Amino acid sequence: MEVNKDEALRCIQISKGHFNDGNYEKALKFAKKSLSLYETPQGQQWLKELQENKGNSGSTANSSEGIRNRKKPKPTTREDSQPGLQNKTYTKEQLAEVEKIKNCKDYYELFSISKDASDADLKKAYRKLALKFHPDKNSAPGADEAFKVIGHAFAVLSDPDKRRQYDQLGPEMENMHRVPTGSPYGGGYGRQTYYYENEMTPEEIFRMMFGDFVFSDIPRNQQFFYQRQPRAQRRQQQQDSGRNSLLYTFLQIVPLLLLLLISISSFTSPKYPKYSFNPSRQYSQEAKTYQHNIPYYYNPSDYSFNNQKQFKKFEDSIEEEYFNDLIRKCELEKRRKMAKINNARGFFSYNKEAYEKAQKMRLYNCEKLHEYNYNYY
Repeated sequence: MEVNKDEALRCIQISKGHFNDGNYEKALKFAKKSLSLYETPQGQQWLKELQENKGNSGSTANSSEGIRNRKKPKPTTREDSQPGLQNKTYTKEQLAEVEKIKNCKDYYELFSISKDASDADLKKAYRKLALKFHPDKNSAPGADEAFKVIGHAFAVLSDPDKRRQYDQLGPEMENMHRVPTGSPYGGGYGRQTYYYENEMTPEEIFRMMFGDFVFSDIPRNQQFFYQRQPRAQRRQQQQDSGRNSLLYTFLQIVPLLLLLLISISSFTSPKYPKYSFNPSRQYSQEAKTYQHNIPYYYNPSDYSFNNQKQFKKFEDSIEEEYFNDLIRKCELEKRRKMAKINNARGFFSYNKEAYEKAQKMRLYNCEKLHEYNYNYY
């Protein structure tokens, strides 16, 4: 599918990074994954080159290429020369915060919000915690588990039905949704863990809220090995390395830019009344948008407008947030379905039962868009 083309091209870059690091197996894995997502000429060519040059990855720096190369000292990567980058460090405060998240049973307490908090407040709190505890930014032991807890808590509180049930039953609600073996939420939080069958994984939620490239999993450019290559090819590699370095630097500051934009928008956007898609003591009055009948809840004491035009803009902003959220979730559902289909096809075998099950997967959020006659799905 065309929707997977960008991801396929990204897998090629990841594969090349692993190849340059001397990890042939991972390079081959991502090259094949690229073709399973979307067959591109670049992917086919790269897989062919990999298969023809098996064993000639970045480790060829140690191969015998004559006395002249053997006499040269082995270049070191940035990680080799800076132990702090190789052995990631963390503070006592980070470790304590990770343990606090892992042991927190109250999702509202976890996000430091009240039960009456709006969806906007919840998303703001999630972004703050997700950036802080993402395993790519937090090296404390258990940070990945804390990140999963945060993602699951957000999945519960951001869904109106699940949040209503959680408000009624509290943590006991989770007993009805135990994790089966092989679930993306298995593996232990240091406590009994739970999930919902169609719940997005923590990484999917993170990508939905921040986009695909906030943290890049493309390996660092460690192309410090000797090879007999044409001068033009070496020059091209140096140029590519420079571009990748600039891209990586830019990706590192994206989270800060996002937070800055959110802060600026809070000052420049119109001061509309706060609302929520979930009922609570604070947002107790139900209303529906005029155009698409989307239900929302507001505080009667804070619900006033100067004119009809202002009211229309307010409801337009509600619908925009609602549909943008559905679109993001729909896109993730389609990616997940395609991934299951590709996994069922396999590289060397075909699992008919898994393939048919993947084909029958419903795209609930895409179906919602279709019900609203929204021209996307």
